[in-house]
Amino acid sequence: MLELIELNAVSYTLIALAASILFVPLFLSKDPAIHPFILQRQSNVAPVRKPKESAVYRSQATPTGYPLISGLQLEGEKAYQTRDGDIRDVWKLAKEKGNGKIITVRGSRKEEIDIETVDKWIHAIGAFVTAVQGAKRVAVYLPNDIENIVFSFASAFYGFTLIPLPCPADPEELKVIFRKTSPDFLVASAGTLPLEEIGKVHSLKHVMLVVEKASRHMDWSATSDMEITSSTFHGIIENPTGVSTPPTDLDLDGISLVYVYKDLMNHWETENFSQKVLIAGVAGQLAVLPKKEALTPADVFLPVSGLWEPFTRIVTYAALASGSTLAINSVAGPSTDLSTACAKVSPTVVVASPNTLLETLFQTQGSMLELWHTWIHWFQLRTLSQGQIPHGNWLTRINDYARPKLGDPQRLRIVFTAENGGVKDSAPLNSPDLADLRAMLGANIIYGLTSPRVAGAIAQQNIYDYRIDHPLIKPNRIKKIARKCAHFGPPMPNVEVKLVDVDKYKADDVPEPRGQIAVAGPSVIGGQAEIGVVGKWRKDGCLAYVLDGLRPNEDKE
Repeated sequence: MLELIELNAVSYTLIALAASILFVPLFLSKDPAIHPFILQRQSNVAPVRKPKESAVYRSQATPTGYPLISGLQLEGEKAYQTRDGDIRDVWKLAKEKGNGKIITVRGSRKEEIDIETVDKWIHAIGAFVTAVQGAKRVAVYLPNDIENIVFSFASAFYGFTLIPLPCPADPEELKVIFRKTSPDFLVASAGTLPLEEIGKVHSLKHVMLVVEKASRHMDWSATSDMEITSSTFHGIIENPTGVSTPPTDLDLDGISLVYVYKDLMNHWETENFSQKVLIAGVAGQLAVLPKKEALTPADVFLPVSGLWEPFTRIVTYAALASGSTLAINSVAGPSTDLSTACAKVSPTVVVASPNTLLETLFQTQGSMLELWHTWIHWFQLRTLSQGQIPHGNWLTRINDYARPKLGDPQRLRIVFTAENGGVKDSAPLNSPDLADLRAMLGANIIYGLTSPRVAGAIAQQNIYDYRIDHPLIKPNRIKKIARKCAHFGPPMPNVEVKLVDVDKYKADDVPEPRGQIAVAGPSVIGGQAEIGVVGKWRKDGCLAYVLDGLRPNEDKE
């Protein structure tokens, strides 16, 4: 029988091709990063519930009956005791575990600053602010830079209230913010605010200007007809005054941070965070990552979104507490170009706004001009659906599409981002968006849900959750089909979440409970809060918006 079969070059080629299709995947395939069954039950659900409420959902790390994570679990006075710690301990851990430096980028200039030098600046600034009579509320109108970090920790050590302001902001909106927050002390970059307008802020007693080296020969003091006093940042750190020993009896329940934001009705609002609430948010962020993916001293962490956002601040504190090297770039903001922010740093971990990631996605998709590009991307999405981040090889780099250049060498491994449920201008990211970004960046994207009343995330996707939920109708700007949010994963280990009946959304809806999202835990202002948006529990224990992901201000049902 075999003698009758005539084989030629084409036949051998076809046999080899068929054999490679059948057997090569057996040798090259890898196990998924996480067992698929784990993703089918991501939350711990309480066995009972109250009328008009869903059951309480918790993280699998802190199931029902166990205490929620409230702090860093540092060594206490006795060997068997632990304590939660506060933001001062974040800085102490950064000094003990870190690499002893902070990287700053201003334009094309990159500089490494010794962390002991920054520590001296923190105490010099803290002592100076304490010496200014009546200075209790310090507004910081600065981009992401070393001065911003200095004031952040000076407020933690010396007990004054920090009010980080969105930067840049419209001058008229700043007037509204000043009336809303009543700062006593203002820190701003020289030339960004007119001194005449600053003088009209009745509560203000002192202004400190951050002056670039090239402009320090100029006179930046306040005019004689102004009732407020002034100083410069460089003048204080070069010639420190006052008592640099910080107080030890700080009120950790007092107001430590004021978050200023625009709500869903486009009105400026504020929320007050204590150090206890902030440190609970930091501890939850540290606990949620698996050991293999945890932040370490080998990481270079870059906040691409503004430090005035609590989520950005919490993740930054978590990176510092882990000993990661902090890199800060003054171009950071809500819609910053990701490649520009990362160019001089080569970060391994970043936190970025959904707006930044969505713009990165659109720019990269615009470079997919050839059919070959579509094939490469399809194979990478296939790898992703099998549970592995596609890192590519020499073959996929031949005539590849223009991927974002995130430093040289490119080492990015984790991107944190979050939908802010109580803020108007947060861009939604759907499941295909996240999958595309994972393939384009070759990094894990951790997407979560946050709220102005919560320090850090309320819920956050599992770092290995690469599942793709394709929407029934694709978003289309021309047809006015809104982009929808992906699911937000299970609750964080520092909170518990339930849904409360509101309007037509009921906790006993079938097949998925729906209602207003209510959060409780140590990272929530006041211990508990309803965040003002309607969500649902998916069958896999993940939290999502109703209407398959529409943002609250796009709810047309």
